[in-house]
Amino acid sequence: MSKNFQLLMRAEQEVSSGSGKKRHQVLWTPPAEVHAVPSCPLDGVDERSRDQVAKLVRQLFLLPGAVRAVAFAAVEPGNGCSWMAVQCARILASQVGGAVCIIDANLHSPSLHRYFGIGNYRGFSDVMGHPGRLRDCVFPVSGVSNLWLMTAGSSCDGRDAFGGERLQSVIEELRSHFDYLIIDSAALNPYGDALMLGQAADGIALVVAEQNTRKESARHAVEELKKANVRILGAVLNKRTFPIPQKLYEKL
Repeated sequence: MSKNFQLLMRAEQEVSSGSGKKRHQVLWTPPAEVHAVPSCPLDGVDERSRDQVAKLVRQLFLLPGAVRAVAFAAVEPGNGCSWMAVQCARILASQVGGAVCIIDANLHSPSLHRYFGIGNYRGFSDVMGHPGRLRDCVFPVSGVSNLWLMTAGSSCDGRDAFGGERLQSVIEELRSHFDYLIIDSAALNPYGDALMLGQAADGIALVVAEQNTRKESARHAVEELKKANVRILGAVLNKRTFPIPQKLYEKL
């Protein structure tokens, strides 16, 4: 855990009853008029999908040589990138003692505020435009002691948000306060925001949909990432369908 994060969050740790997991008591509290973000449970996620997401979390964040800041980017809109980012954030938070922050950096089509059932009043776009507002734009998730949310914010119009060195500065500031960052980005096609987010983070996890993503689009996305020297951490196949019964599939 970083020293800056220890200064921001109370060093005192509480052991949750019966679980043996340590929790951090937060020193950084949101403004008085703002309540904690409602929890977003893994509703509607079947056991196989949950297991696959857990494997992805382990490969990205928990194995030796793993990373701490990952941008999730779909190849094309509609591939389920935001859903994947939310599930990964919740599973990661349940498996680590450090603080996890999920960030909505998709300023073209923000959606994380809907997943958590809150308004999109201030968040990532506001921090990008107004340095020093980070504490006002990150909120704890109710019922999950180490999960925090930054929505896209009120200023999201998708234009000129990632110019200059401001993006790198914001990501570095978030790194100093949180142990893990999960960043939800706009799709690589047709936007280029994910290229800059991948450069500022430790790399990109590509999200493709079995029935939706065209091979040509996926190849083009990979080529663009390589040209921008963005590390590709892996590809996630989402919305997979099983044409044979599940019980038979499990025996194959």
